[in-house]
Amino acid sequence: MGNYIIREITAPNRYHLTADTVLVTVGYQNGSVTKQYEWPQYARGYDEATLENDPVLPTGGTTVTFNKVSKFGALPLSGGTFVLSGMAGEVPFEQAAAAQSGKVSFTGVPVGEYAIREQSAPGGYLLTDKTIRVTVSYDAEQTDYAVAFADYEPGVTPALENQPVPVSAMVRIYKVDAATAKPLAGAEFTLYDASGKALRTVVSGTNGYAWFQGLANGSYTIKETKAPFGYTVSPVKFNVMAVTGGYTEFTVSNIAQSSLAPATGGENGVLGFSLMGCALALGALYAARNKKRRENT
Repeated sequence: MGNYIIREITAPNRYHLTADTVLVTVGYQNGSVTKQYEWPQYARGYDEATLENDPVLPTGGTTVTFNKVSKFGALPLSGGTFVLSGMAGEVPFEQAAAAQSGKVSFTGVPVGEYAIREQSAPGGYLLTDKTIRVTVSYDAEQTDYAVAFADYEPGVTPALENQPVPVSAMVRIYKVDAATAKPLAGAEFTLYDASGKALRTVVSGTNGYAWFQGLANGSYTIKETKAPFGYTVSPVKFNVMAVTGGYTEFTVSNIAQSSLAPATGGENGVLGFSLMGCALALGALYAARNKKRRENT
């Protein structure tokens, strides 16, 4: 019976020794031994005690990486300055880095919570006001760092987009599957002037984007002139009024041919019935001529 102090003298592997202590009071009441625990940082009277250990963090930290791309076609960008800042525990941490071939990397980042902001944009592009928030943690059991970006699914690397400095009008088209909304490559779009003259064509890439840049002021029409393989051409036409520095974006969806029911009418149906009618008429004419020849003989 009496009061005792419990201290940790050896920490588990890969953990720091805790400085916390536990005061335990052992008594005897109604024929039973009683125990009550007290931590200096907690209230008195607990019937069990828990001590926590902080993991031993390796020196050097880890690398935090994200993508830097153009808003038009997700082209990788170089240049610009980005700052990662936050708290590594109770110590402020800040580091600057520049984009290299579409990648921005901060090295030696310790455990903590941070915000990444663009300080200066790559040449020819506008500064983005978007902020990436990231948490760096360490799993002592796995002996590895974990990097988690807020508002992104685990394993997804964020991408900060920059819009080019407008020097003329631009139009961006996003081509998708009508059923799944997945981006489609291989769609051809043609740009026409106010008189209906075709000016140029563009084709959507693997990310679904196609764009017309450097448009002079004026009125234009855009329509799809060739669909991706296995899809029908969209009948939608877009009228665009281009002004210097203007930017227009729209989405065009395609229906997969496999999702269409067999044609029973329309142009294909009419053509089928027309050909069948011609065949029947020719057959009847041939039979009538043969009958006449037999009567003459």
